[in-house]
Amino acid sequence: MVRQPPEWFVALVRPEPTTIRIPLTSHGNDLGSLVIGSEPSDEISEIWDGIVTQLIVGACIALVLFLITAAVVNRALRPLNSLAGAMTRVEAGDYATRVAPAGPPELAAICRQLNHLVEVLGSAMEDRRQLAGRLVSLQDSERKEVASELHDEFGPYLFALRAHVSSLEAAIGGGGADARGLLRQCRAMTEQLGALQQVNRQILERLRPVGLADLGLGEALNRLIGMWRQAHPGVSLDLSVSLPSLGALDETTELTIYRVVQEALTNVFRHAGASSVGVSIAPLNSDAGQPTIRVEVRDNGSGLPTDYKSGLGTVGMRERVAALGGSVSMNSTPEGLVIEALVPVRLAI
Repeated sequence: MVRQPPEWFVALVRPEPTTIRIPLTSHGNDLGSLVIGSEPSDEISEIWDGIVTQLIVGACIALVLFLITAAVVNRALRPLNSLAGAMTRVEAGDYATRVAPAGPPELAAICRQLNHLVEVLGSAMEDRRQLAGRLVSLQDSERKEVASELHDEFGPYLFALRAHVSSLEAAIGGGGADARGLLRQCRAMTEQLGALQQVNRQILERLRPVGLADLGLGEALNRLIGMWRQAHPGVSLDLSVSLPSLGALDETTELTIYRVVQEALTNVFRHAGASSVGVSIAPLNSDAGQPTIRVEVRDNGSGLPTDYKSGLGTVGMRERVAALGGSVSMNSTPEGLVIEALVPVRLAI
């Protein structure tokens, strides 16, 4: 059944009426004329019916294509929901979150990269947690060592000073003071005061290097070496500092180098039993990359034991250097132990 077109469509496409007259004759006789006129109604109805049919078919095809496209896009973008959920869990601190790679190759690559990122982030957060714990342990250990030194070093000297003062008071108060006896008492007190000052300098040197900011790294290391030479006169201790081409180092770099030498020497004199120690600080020969300072402490002692485990001081030394992007290595040789620290250069502004 042909659909009837609306009036507006008929008025839009209907052509002007056309009439053709054809005369009719027979043997010279006029029989009249044949009139042919146009009537486009049927054609207009057929055209309208074709247009409506095409619109319906096109709409059906468009609907089917839309449904297919929506299904494909929904299936392709479904991993985005997993990615969003994973990111929310990671933000909440769940670094064990992983996303199964799915969907188009691009989204699968994003899933794999996210898994790698979360793994690295989790490792970094775990390292941070362990570092915080070690820092607390180092602080507690340092406080205990300072308290122990105050108790073991200051206590006896202060007790002896008090005893000498009491003896002086008794001698002077009794009226029988002997000048030589008083002189001996004063000299003993002076020696004990000198020892107290030495212990005080050692403690202050451990807490904060005296003169590092004012005198510079080289002079501060000379003072540190001099202190160890006084404490261990039987050990040959050599220092070589050669940093002429690097310019002024920033305070953090200088303090890190100082602490490395300080901790290495502490370990040598506590555990190695060495008779000769050499400290060398010089730029590392490198054609490219960031300038680096090589700190080497070498001794002829017993080296590392087979069951060696890093103590808090060694851990602190490694972490100080690692914070600047450097590294620390400890190698036993037949001649003794070599501690090497590579410290990236940071110049003072």
